[in-house]
Amino acid sequence: MLPVIINLLIIFLIVYIGIQSRKKTSPVNESTSQPAPDSEQVKQENTKREALARQKALEDKYFNSPLTRRIIDTISDGTGQLPEEITVYDDRVTGCTNGQMRNFGFAANRVPIFDQVYEYKVGSIKEELLLRPQVALGNAINRILNGQYDVSDKAIRRLERGSYSDGEIYFIEHYTSDHVLLRLKATNHW
Repeated sequence: MLPVIINLLIIFLIVYIGIQSRKKTSPVNESTSQPAPDSEQVKQENTKREALARQKALEDKYFNSPLTRRIIDTISDGTGQLPEEITVYDDRVTGCTNGQMRNFGFAANRVPIFDQVYEYKVGSIKEELLLRPQVALGNAINRILNGQYDVSDKAIRRLERGSYSDGEIYFIEHYTSDHVLLRLKATNHW
């Protein structure tokens, strides 16, 4: 009986020493370890960073363009009062001041119209990865007017449900650009 206990004790000791040596060589917390440079997560982060940089570059282009200031002058009433709402479409920008609508048409002013942004995908669409010129122009106008507007993308978002022949259900998400709405931020509260 004694040799069996000694053998079990030796096996226990070997296992214990092996576990202790693994703890010393492995990282304490895997969340602190850096992902491999070619991992999928790093590629997604790089793609997102590049897409945000493209969107920001387009916004800066519109911000620095004298045409954007001309658009603001056209849709304003000329008294210095800001439009209550500014709407950016693919082919025009409209502004509403005291109920009076003013329009800057791209065709009439020989400005190229924006291409409609359309994306569909099984699963979810990451809108921040799309290059959206309407949003960039809306953000540029808001920057020029000192950030006094709430900017919202009023794209058409749709979700379709389908199923494969084996009965598995999937969803297709659609994103179609429609317009971007800039509305003056409230200054009088109840």
